[in-house]
Amino acid sequence: MRSNKTVVLGDTLELTCKCESGTPPITYSLLRGDKLLDNKTMEGDMEARFLVNSSKSHDLGQYRCRATNRNTKSSGKYSNTVNVTVIVPVSAVQLTMIPADGDVEEGAQLALVCRAQDGTLPITFQFYRRRGNELLLHNVSEAAARHASHTVHLFSKQEDGAYFCAASNRAHKEVRSSSSEARAVLATWKKAVIGIFVILVILAAIAICIYLHTDKKKKKGKVLGGRGALLPQL
Repeated sequence: MRSNKTVVLGDTLELTCKCESGTPPITYSLLRGDKLLDNKTMEGDMEARFLVNSSKSHDLGQYRCRATNRNTKSSGKYSNTVNVTVIVPVSAVQLTMIPADGDVEEGAQLALVCRAQDGTLPITFQFYRRRGNELLLHNVSEAAARHASHTVHLFSKQEDGAYFCAASNRAHKEVRSSSSEARAVLATWKKAVIGIFVILVILAAIAICIYLHTDKKKKKGKVLGGRGALLPQL
């Protein structure tokens, strides 16, 4: 049994045992730690092949082989130990945006958090913006956590689009999150300035209307007063 092995959860691991010498038939036993997993008796100069389905993460561990024949039944000979590492693929990747509704004030920040529900560390996270084409914004590898973050500073109309993230590890299976729309909106101070401007325009329009109405009444009063002076007295 040679070298260390890395296997992806759910894949089948093949371990081979063979003695360089010994009178057949030879019985090969596969052990994980001290637990016996399987036996195979081989005739002639044949190797024994053991298939291990890595259906659970606890299938990782130290594997070794024991060989016996009719001359060594009491003890047998042991192979070297093979360290098996089971890689759990990334699953259930989710993107969280702050602000959650995706309305970002111009000049403010958009915070993105990408999280994987499961997966063997380290995990590589990638953040994307889609607006026609996909643009990679940030790439980071996390060895201590199943999440990563990225911040878009000074958000503007140029940053409008659909945001999503992807995660992968040594299982070489990339999992993407669903996308969320983010758009730039007017800053609060700009809204306040526009609101004040609109109010001032309305007040100015009201003042003009009042002035015109008052001026019209004055002119009408002067005309009526002039006509009364021209009337003959009886």
